[in-house]
Amino acid sequence: WGISLVADNMEAIAKTVNHPAYGILLHIGHWELGDPDEGDKRLVPYTVHTHVDKNITEIKLAERMKMLLDAGYKGAWGVEHHSAQNESAEIA
Repeated sequence: WGISLVADNMEAIAKTVNHPAYGILLHIGHWELGDPDEGDKRLVPYTVHTHVDKNITEIKLAERMKMLLDAGYKGAWGVEHHSAQNESAEIA
């Protein structure tokens, strides 16, 4: 997904747009460059939707949910699972 996987790019775009109607999909912990935790923290103010994968649910879901909720997040929580096997059960 190109530039959207680099927190620096996403933050630069958000700061340039600088409009309350602009927001991003935060795929929690999914950054190609830099520290994933730092990327999440920097992009929280611009988050309007999330994607959570199995890895995040196992290691830091509560921490990330708290971080977003503390920032006033009121969006939806999207769960991803791309194994093509038992996806509904795995998401549950």
